[in-house]
Amino acid sequence: MGRRILVVEDSPTQAERVRLLLEGEGYRVEVARNGREGLEKVRSTHPGLVISDVVMPEMDGFALCRAVKSTEATRRIPFVLLTERNAPADVIQGFEVGADNFITKPFTDAALVDRVRRIFEHLELHQTSGGPESEVALHVGGRRFVVSAGKAQIVELLLSTLEDLAQVNAALQQRERELEVKNEELEAFSYSVSHDLRAPLRSIDGFSQALLEDYAEKLDAQGKDYLHRVRAASQRMAQLIDDLLQLSRLSRGEIHREEVDLSGMARAIVAELQKTQPDRRVEYRIAQGVVAQGDARLLRVVLDNLLSNAWKFTSKNPQATIEFGVTQNDGMSAYFVRDDGAGFDMAYGAKLFGPFQRLHGPTEFPGTGIGLATVQRIVHRHGGRVWAAGAVGQGATFSFTL
Repeated sequence: MGRRILVVEDSPTQAERVRLLLEGEGYRVEVARNGREGLEKVRSTHPGLVISDVVMPEMDGFALCRAVKSTEATRRIPFVLLTERNAPADVIQGFEVGADNFITKPFTDAALVDRVRRIFEHLELHQTSGGPESEVALHVGGRRFVVSAGKAQIVELLLSTLEDLAQVNAALQQRERELEVKNEELEAFSYSVSHDLRAPLRSIDGFSQALLEDYAEKLDAQGKDYLHRVRAASQRMAQLIDDLLQLSRLSRGEIHREEVDLSGMARAIVAELQKTQPDRRVEYRIAQGVVAQGDARLLRVVLDNLLSNAWKFTSKNPQATIEFGVTQNDGMSAYFVRDDGAGFDMAYGAKLFGPFQRLHGPTEFPGTGIGLATVQRIVHRHGGRVWAAGAVGQGATFSFTL
């Protein structure tokens, strides 16, 4: 068998990467495109090592490993499974079908070469030591450990897993430090926005108002119109700053999960909306008993934005309907707000959740274009997703999971 390796991998790019890497280290490498082809090559060529992906067409890595280990002629061939780092169940199932070792994806070239080298070293020690219960020396952290050759592969797996975890932990710590620095920079930016940008805006708005009040008799209609436009623009800029600051704050702070009565929250929001325009005729359909696990403060922002949008975009209906409820989507609870208002063209649906992206002009429906971006940010922080469906003149439905 020697230093011959069979790589079973359905991805041509990945297979070529592994082949070139190992051949560069002096190994002879053959490639099979799926488990069935791999099994034929194992039986005909008896390689010194099999490295197989888990997920493949025709025969996956588990089935291939079971087949290789089920016959006397091939069961002693070391079998290594390529598994996803976030799928520990693969390791358990791999042990059950007889896998000798594992390499987690994504892996570096150095990690793969080192693992293969160690496997062949253990194989050579096992072949020359006289049996599975002979002793093998392992060196870890500057210390020497002696274990039976029969257990060496399992010990090696545990050690390599610890090494992987240590690398992941170091990377996470570095990432945490980088995020702390970025958060400090964001806080400084927020302070600048709050104080340095607001001051000139207040001056613009205040002096414009003073001109309108104190010099009204000296201004013609066009001059007054210009000043009204200046004030409106400065106030809109101030609102944009407020919305941006709120959006940035949503990326910071902890999520405090608890059981939230979404039905009660929705009823309270629509009651407040109705007070702003008591003459509007709107039918509210609020589902009873809808609860969710999440941050109550943030979920209030989500429902407030969605229901306020429904209120706004049904404002031109003589009789409007706004609905809140829950349904099932891919086995998960999907909460929704539906209206029969202006709707939107689905061809532009991808723009809905981007900051400042609006499908209606400000003269038609007021707004800054931050609300739905805020909704998406909160939903994503809860580990869920948000999407929309609608048609022009036929209303819209916004759904989200948590």
